[in-house]
Amino acid sequence: LNRAFAKQGVDKTIDGVANIPFLITHALAGEQTMRHLRHRLALSAGAKSTVLIWDAPGAGDSDTLLTAVLTLTLAAGSHLTLIRVQDADLKATRALHLKAHVAADATLEMIQLDFGGARVRQETEVTLAEPGARFEQTGLAALTGKSRVDQRSHVWHAAPRCTSRSSARLIAAAQSKAILNAKVQVQPGAAKTDSETRIASLLLSDKAEIDAKPELEIYADDVQCAHGATFGQLDKEAAFYLRSRGLSATEAQSLLTQAFAQAALDRLPLPGLKDWAEQRVSTLLMANAL
Repeated sequence: LNRAFAKQGVDKTIDGVANIPFLITHALAGEQTMRHLRHRLALSAGAKSTVLIWDAPGAGDSDTLLTAVLTLTLAAGSHLTLIRVQDADLKATRALHLKAHVAADATLEMIQLDFGGARVRQETEVTLAEPGARFEQTGLAALTGKSRVDQRSHVWHAAPRCTSRSSARLIAAAQSKAILNAKVQVQPGAAKTDSETRIASLLLSDKAEIDAKPELEIYADDVQCAHGATFGQLDKEAAFYLRSRGLSATEAQSLLTQAFAQAALDRLPLPGLKDWAEQRVSTLLMANAL
């Protein structure tokens, strides 16, 4: 569908240091129910920028479909902070694909926030192509209702002395479902690779589901790689302590869950966006407290 119907989206090359964040908005207007976009972003050598991609609600409660493909190219020594916010309507369908090529000593820092959508599929492919390339990924999914968010990421360490860090916090309430498959592949010759993947999951309902699967494939020697996943529910003793200090059960649950999510929210570099995200998580949790 995207190849057949996509209209040209953003096609931009960033030079130098951009002090003002660059915003890309994904939205469906009026009676529009389907939209397909293709974007290309490139950073020249030594360039630095922050890009925010905002998938906002906009078509009410109607069924909508949006697909988007984003191709990133980071030249040597560049630095891109990419923030992706997915807050689509609870009946919306989204299919998003990101493909990035990171050159020598360049850094791609990606922060992903997911709050909505009925069916959301996000695929991320990152190639650390030259020595010194770095990829840092932070994710937060706070889901409710019958939302289903399926994330797949694949990081290729294709050169020596590359670094990748991936951290995700998944929260599922009501009948929602979060899926995260995070794979790191160290290719032959990629010595001195340094990689770590950590996924923490919090279930707030007996009907919610979280499937987390970190993966490692290593075809080189002299590497340092780690991965792990944890699952749990709210600490009953901590909740009891808060209630003994005058908080209601709903407030105690919301506060503890907010603290769990805060580790991801603290990575946001834009103060206004951080305040909005904290309020969004708080509102969602209060509305779906046990």
